[in-house]
Amino acid sequence: MEPVTPRIADILDPWLTAYAAERSGRRRDRILAVRVRAAQCLEAESDRIATDPERRMIEIERAFGTLDPVGRSIARDGLPTLLLLLTTEKWMPADPHDRRAQLQVLGALGRWMASPRSGWYGSYCDVLTLQVEVDRLRALDRETAVRERQAG
Repeated sequence: MEPVTPRIADILDPWLTAYAAERSGRRRDRILAVRVRAAQCLEAESDRIATDPERRMIEIERAFGTLDPVGRSIARDGLPTLLLLLTTEKWMPADPHDRRAQLQVLGALGRWMASPRSGWYGSYCDVLTLQVEVDRLRALDRETAVRERQAG
């Protein structure tokens, strides 16, 4: 029997559920909103992320009415690309608190993926690129907050 490659939903859903379970209140809501944006991004950007066989699988899953056909069709190798797309202005929330929460989640997920205990066997180059981008955006957000405090 050939081993089955985990899909994005197989990794992202349980990880975010566990991560959000450690929080409460508005913080938890913001973390769960990251999963909603990730699903929206994955759906909108699936042509960019999916391979040809995965695109065919997405269509089959849609025909069967599967929930989250894109997340259940694209292999884990597409996860770093999805996470990097979530760092772009198009997918970053405008609200500064939601933005910080998204960067926190992306950074924590990137650290988890880089950990030898995570079981992640995808490209570490992509994970490193994600971490660098998250750190850059966090620094920009801190600079903006300092400037706003000084101006106000």
